[in-house]
Amino acid sequence: MSEKIVKSIINESKEPNYSLNNFPYDNVIIYGAGVTGKLVYKIFKYLNINVLFFLDRAATKNQTVFDLPVYHYNEQIITESDKSNAVVITLDKFKYNINDVVKELNNCGFDNAFYDRNIMCKSNFYHFNTTYNLEINLKNEEEKILKAFNLFDDENSKEVFISFLKAYATSNFDNTVISKGTLINTDVKLNKGYSKYIDCGAYIGDTFSELIKFIKPEIYVGIEPMIETFELLSKTIDNNPNSYDKAYLFPCGVADVNSYASFDADLNGGSGLSENGKSTIITSKIDSLLKNISPTIIKMDVEGAEIPALKGAKETILKFQPDLAICVYHRLSDLWNIPLLIKNFDPNYKLSLRCYGIATLETILFATI
Repeated sequence: MSEKIVKSIINESKEPNYSLNNFPYDNVIIYGAGVTGKLVYKIFKYLNINVLFFLDRAATKNQTVFDLPVYHYNEQIITESDKSNAVVITLDKFKYNINDVVKELNNCGFDNAFYDRNIMCKSNFYHFNTTYNLEINLKNEEEKILKAFNLFDDENSKEVFISFLKAYATSNFDNTVISKGTLINTDVKLNKGYSKYIDCGAYIGDTFSELIKFIKPEIYVGIEPMIETFELLSKTIDNNPNSYDKAYLFPCGVADVNSYASFDADLNGGSGLSENGKSTIITSKIDSLLKNISPTIIKMDVEGAEIPALKGAKETILKFQPDLAICVYHRLSDLWNIPLLIKNFDPNYKLSLRCYGIATLETILFATI
């Protein structure tokens, strides 16, 4: 794949289009009150589609999301009239059997329940664009984009790069490339390995849980700023006492300064730093956190704060040259700015790009020496 394709995509880029291809419903119910359900709610609100309430198998008493009630699907308060409305399923189809969910809902009287990939894609597109990608003009970024594209040697990386860029340029996420494997079980050859794993944006321990299927790390460092999820992360570690040698957990965010920052916790796993955030968290540089630890890999999934987090880890990266696994899908400009930044740190890093989710989600830049 040549840079001519990249130039063509840049030249043909259009204004973002968030429409849902003639979506026929004015009133809907959202199944799933987690982060994806919240993102779908936001695009429905933008498109003036009325959300009646949320359904969730794990609904708790008097639970609300965006001031709307969250019900279990067999609660008696739900009327037959309610059940006649469309139910949009917002679960991850790679983790759940959507057909089983549809059958469950049908058995409870919800006859029009469905999963729509376009809704899932456009809701993430709308969220990332309106949260992180304000006023990005691809034509103005062409030199950087081409320079970053040419840093990749393998065709798989170039294919992912082009797929990502084209999706944003055309507002069409229906056929984005999904790579084989996962963050941990990747086809990318990493030279340092997972023995000393630094997990920035550890959430509830999902990466840790996958990691220990393949290796017993000598050291695991989990960094997670949200107290509620930090406590769940700690429980995940406690529940697997024989799966690691040492574990260190830090309830903070990662950045390029040791300070305090506003934090938006409304999206659970999708929460991140925000000037309008209602919470305050501690942020720390990796260079300040890691004392007497020589990491073999640093993973970052920190909701658009990857660049300042990398800058705060520069000394560690230069000293120990760990493998890197950095999410680049939150901010469109991270697709080119993060590869350029890592190469600026150390030109000896070899870069690879993989995407493990729909709609460019879970696009990860791997770097190794």
